[in-house]
Amino acid sequence: MVAYFSWSGNTQQVANWISDKTGGELFRIIPEVEYTEDDVFDRAQDELNNGTRPPLSSHIDQEVMEQYDVIFVGFPIWWYDLPMPVWSFLEEYDLSGKTIIPFFTHNGSSSGASSISTVAELCPDSTVLTDDYFTYSGNNVDEAESAEDKLSLKERSLITVVALLSQGLTDTSFVHHLESAKANGITKSEIAEIITHAAFYAGWPKAWAAFRLAKDIWKEDANEADEKTAYEKSMLFPIGQPNDTFAQYFVGQSYLAPVSKEQVGIFNVTFEPGCRNNWHIHHAEKGGGQILVCVAGRGFYQEWGKTPICMTAGDVVNIPAGVKHWHGAAPDSWFSHLVVEVPGENTHTEWCEPVSNEDYANIK
Repeated sequence: MVAYFSWSGNTQQVANWISDKTGGELFRIIPEVEYTEDDVFDRAQDELNNGTRPPLSSHIDQEVMEQYDVIFVGFPIWWYDLPMPVWSFLEEYDLSGKTIIPFFTHNGSSSGASSISTVAELCPDSTVLTDDYFTYSGNNVDEAESAEDKLSLKERSLITVVALLSQGLTDTSFVHHLESAKANGITKSEIAEIITHAAFYAGWPKAWAAFRLAKDIWKEDANEADEKTAYEKSMLFPIGQPNDTFAQYFVGQSYLAPVSKEQVGIFNVTFEPGCRNNWHIHHAEKGGGQILVCVAGRGFYQEWGKTPICMTAGDVVNIPAGVKHWHGAAPDSWFSHLVVEVPGENTHTEWCEPVSNEDYANIK
């Protein structure tokens, strides 16, 4: 759904464009007493200063609202914050578990001032995309360029892919939009980062469906020169560079490719056949640990005193802080997994002894 509050018409224009591109149903947030040119500035400021939630004349049945998983919420920036009618809208409904994607128009506050954090505060049980909001500049509807003109083809493709992925619409039409994204300049590494980031909001099952389709579309046509090149072309994520910094803690050759260094660190670690890291422990006074997400090949994960777990594409392992473990490739297969670093306090890794050749050889 695309819910929006618009006074001058700019935000409505953007909302129409998003609805057209995503197929989202439009809903206009309308106060019972609409703003006029004579009172809009003083009234908006008074409402914000006094915390006044104006009653709305437009409403949605809660049963209907429950059908939406993703809601775009649009508004103009008024007095460096969210207009109070949008407060009324967000507080009227139970939006728990939904993904909220803000977009706003402005006349100078391109960062949204306090508006994005306000949305997050009003929707504490929702997933608010506080880093992936959309912003558009314009003074009034007559002078503003259309949203089509303000966004590049690449940006439009990014919005469309994320919106469809969030709704789980990874069908043949999604393939078409992925092909358009590639044609519009989104690279293989960029689509990998986009889908990975969206997975934390939309869920990994939806993301895996997108990964499988994207892998085929960004597949290179060049002749496969060697085994490593062939393997790299079989997955969406890059292999990266030799993992020389941590080579002393690995048996065999591994590779490291940063996927995202913002918010939480996400890296793609690739193991050649037979390669594995030493036993090790991620320590933290609070929080910490890692999440492993296998993206290609076949490998193993084992905790101290437990049976090894076989991992293939799509498998996820949560590693709490303080657990001794190792992971690596099977003897006859390359293996790649994303490492998601869970934030914690005073974190560090303790490297221990290598996995013995005998124990490794006995893994079934």
